[in-house]
Formats: sequence, C-alpha cells, structure tokens
Amino acid sequence: MLPKVRAAGGRDLTLIVNQQQGIDSQLGVYLKMMQILAWGILAITAAVTALVVGLVVASLLARDRVSFGVRRAMGFGGAQLMRQLLVAYLPPVAIGTIAGCAVGATLAPRVLAGFLAGVGLARDRVPTSSGMIVVIGAGIVTLAAAMIPAGSGPLLRRPPVALLTRD
Repeated sequence: MLPKVRAAGGRDLTLIVNQQQGIDSQLGVYLKMMQILAWGILAITAAVTALVVGLVVASLLARDRVSFGVRRAMGFGGAQLMRQLLVAYLPPVAIGTIAGCAVGATLAPRVLAGFLAGVGLARDRVPTSSGMIVVIGAGIVTLAAAMIPAGSGPLLRRPPVALLTRD
C-alpha cells in the first residue's frame, strides 16, 4: 500500500496505519475482558446463592427441628416436608432473581457502554442477550431449588424421635 501512495504523490509518507484494525483489536480485548468478568460475577453469584440458601435452610432446620419432628410424627414424609420448604423459599428467590435480572438487563448495556467509552471506544449501546439473562436467572432459581434438598435432606431423613430430642 505504501508504494502505491508514494507513487500517487505522497513521497514524504513513511508509515500508513490502519486505525480501524487497531480499534477492532482493542475492542476485541476489552470485550473478552468483560466476558471473563461476567463469568466471574456469575460464579460469585452462584456461590453466594448456594451459601445463603444453604445457611437459611440449615438455620431453619436447626431452629424448627422439633416442629419438623412433630410433622414427621404426624405422618408427613421427608418428601412432603421438602416440598413445604420449596414452597416456602423458592418464591422469594424467584422474585429476587426476576428483579435482579430485570435491573441487570436494563443497566448492563449502559454500564458496558460507559466502560468502553472510558477506554476510548464510543458506543451508544452494547448488545446483551436476553436469552442468556433468562438462562442465568433460571440457573440461579434451579441452584436454590437444589440447595434446599441438599441442605435439608440429611436431617429430614432422621426418624421423628431423633428430631424431637435435643442432642
């Protein structure tokens, strides 16, 4: 390219830079960094969700152990008690997840566009995948639904007498 430009009258030119290629290269690096950051945030969210739901279930069972023992003595099975826990705890998790996904879907494109503008790449809006947001939200609710049986299963499999007595 440089010889053609020199032949056309640009004898003083020594270097031609393709700025679009440089911008595309920088944009690719920043988008990859944001993708890694998003996966990190997702992993932290999953870990925090698992810990919070697990601790809530464990503390509920420790506090209401006798109540669960009475229910078991009345004839409720472990699966029925598990369903009661799911019905009690999944709606708040689902509502919080829906609210978080809605806020995230609204704010994430603006925040990402601001981040890119801060490094010199101006964009009005950074596209986000609504399908991915739904999948992540469903994953969080599913994780919470899995943590309830995991946290309560060992205790609810005990006989009623063991739940009624303090050891």
